[in-house]
Amino acid sequence: EAVFLAVHGVLHLVGLKDKTPAQRKKMLDAQLKVLEEMGYHASILDVLRRSMQ
Repeated sequence: EAVFLAVHGVLHLVGLKDKTPAQRKKMLDAQLKVLEEMGYHASILDVLRRSMQ
């Protein structure tokens, strides 16, 4: 969860927002992409994806 939040913060720093549903989806998609690239297992990402919807 700490890594997820750190990635979220960095994405805010580079300009992504999460105020609207469309922005939240874009943010979540970006977070999951970064986490996948960092090697996090798909089952963990599925739990995070469901929890953020």
